[in-house]
Amino acid sequence: MKDGINIKGFWWLPDKAENEFPGTLTYLPGNHISLNIDGDFNISEKSGGINPQEFISPSLIQGFESETGRQITLYDCHQTGSSFRISGIHSSKFSCLTAFVGGKFDKPEDLLFRTISVRFSNLDQWANRRPFDHQIDKQNFNNQKIQYTNPESILSSTENFDLNIIFGGPQVNGFGNSNKMSISYETWIEIESKEEFHITKYQSIIRVIQNFLSLGMGNPTYPIKIYGMSDHKSEIDGEDIEFPIDIYYPVAWWPDKFEEYHAPFMPFSLPVIEDKFEMYLQKWLKMYDLIEPTLNLYFAGMYNPENYYEMRFLSIVQSLETYHRRVFGGNYQERDDYLKSIYPAFVEAIPSELKSDFKDSIKGRMVYLNEYSLRRRIRELIKHIEDNLDGIYFDFINSNQTRDQFISDVVDTRNYWTHYSENLTDSTPQSGDERLSLITKLQLLLELCFMIDLGFTPEVIKTQIRRSHNFNILRNIS
Repeated sequence: MKDGINIKGFWWLPDKAENEFPGTLTYLPGNHISLNIDGDFNISEKSGGINPQEFISPSLIQGFESETGRQITLYDCHQTGSSFRISGIHSSKFSCLTAFVGGKFDKPEDLLFRTISVRFSNLDQWANRRPFDHQIDKQNFNNQKIQYTNPESILSSTENFDLNIIFGGPQVNGFGNSNKMSISYETWIEIESKEEFHITKYQSIIRVIQNFLSLGMGNPTYPIKIYGMSDHKSEIDGEDIEFPIDIYYPVAWWPDKFEEYHAPFMPFSLPVIEDKFEMYLQKWLKMYDLIEPTLNLYFAGMYNPENYYEMRFLSIVQSLETYHRRVFGGNYQERDDYLKSIYPAFVEAIPSELKSDFKDSIKGRMVYLNEYSLRRRIRELIKHIEDNLDGIYFDFINSNQTRDQFISDVVDTRNYWTHYSENLTDSTPQSGDERLSLITKLQLLLELCFMIDLGFTPEVIKTQIRRSHNFNILRNIS
């Protein structure tokens, strides 16, 4: 995924294998997968047709690499271009959602895998292993030895799949070189299903694991290499042989460059959670079942920090409201009772002389009057944090005055950036640092809630949260 591809080969549709055309498959990390062919799948050379037909969206395109003979399958393809040259040769362009390099699949439902292995950016740093031992002969400093001991895998199970952290090494580079040699290892996440999963389900699992790691690192991480093992074997010289299948697909908010993070500055690395890793993983999956909209909104802000402050603020406020609603509820009165008993009385009290569109506007707002206000939701989340983390100190919530001011700032800013009411202009943060501070404080509140929900002890949370990216942003601003 981190490395692009540029594969020359021959391509066809599964049900029209006789229409085989040369072309090139390209993928630049973060972009769509593109296939350019010298031909048109809808026009047979035998027919002599010269007019390109309507654009098509084949579920699968099959092919093989000219140089190696590797089989390739492209999934969820859409034609994006077509041209006809004076020479009489057609060309067609397709955008594809996923590329499987090393595997041939005949139907979309055949895209099943037993295991998927993923390398994430900064996963080595998060795992924080020290597999190398450097020894120096004290009698002869020119005599040095480096020993590699492969770390033990971390095994865990969930209801539907096993997730293992495995360490692959040693990888020796420069062997035989007279003056230079390096030894390295790689950390992988291996997802093994109880029964074969379709690739789309694996992609959902990968995203959930990616977000768990991002929470632990305190910064975005990305899948940089993926391969799968399938019962669907490749045919080589008449034999069915099982090979790893390299998998490529676009990832949202792909960075221009990868920053390197280090374990001492992460909210929690693997050593912090290793003894209860399976428990944390299972709780994270249950959190996704309950508060997926919250997590999607929260991580959208993390992965896209360059977005406008207004959009980032409104997104994190919506995330916080959704979290409170999903976890704590938050109704002054049950909705069914409210709509049956109170709401009709409110509607009846609307003055009859008002214009119809004004009446409809009031009715629309009254539908949700049974729900807690944003002010109350924030206050309850702060209390939830204080009840679970006795003694935790943040200057914006630890006194009645600062807490009330913080909550008012959030509510007024939400109202202003939603409606742009002039009377609230002076009540909203004006400078970039003030806006960033308000956004970061809300993100920090959610991080604390997530760590409480995962089951971290108060002592661990108090220690680890001060390593988080958001905590250090606040410290630098102040």
